[in-house]
Amino acid sequence: MRSRGAPPRGHPPPRPAAAPGVRGACEPTRVRCSQANAETLVAELPPIPGGSGRVLYPASAKAATTLQDGLAARGFQVLRLNTYSTRAVSAVDPATLEAARGADVLTVGSPSAARAWLAVAGAVPDGMRVACIGSTSFAACLKAGLPEGILFAPASPGLDGWADAVVESLGAKPGARA
Repeated sequence: MRSRGAPPRGHPPPRPAAAPGVRGACEPTRVRCSQANAETLVAELPPIPGGSGRVLYPASAKAATTLQDGLAARGFQVLRLNTYSTRAVSAVDPATLEAARGADVLTVGSPSAARAWLAVAGAVPDGMRVACIGSTSFAACLKAGLPEGILFAPASPGLDGWADAVVESLGAKPGARA
């Protein structure tokens, strides 16, 4: 049963009309930074002409304050909302862990993912390469003691770059499976 006035299932609700003069102010602004990290976004985020300078920053509760602090120093008013948190697994089935340790490439999408892998697996097995989503994860892997020679990260941000890092790491590994 649907409530009175609700759209039928499978149909989006009607969108309210924008007040005169508001439509243009609500248009999204697309920003593509040269690197996928907070430091670069702080440096490259342009102010919106005629905008309020307010930034809503949904983040992990574990995220560093680099982004909000840097934007605030540039004059933005930043509201950070800790909308999620990550929690590492405490144990993995031994057969699953053994299979994972046999992979050619470990993909790391966040600093916490790198720390979680090391906590569960103990180390990166000999011959395994590590493909990081970006420079922040790459730096976290270095900080955790992983040798730079097994780490790969894209030059440009995004999933395409991460996929390229995986492909590059496979080409760099002696005896990589096709």
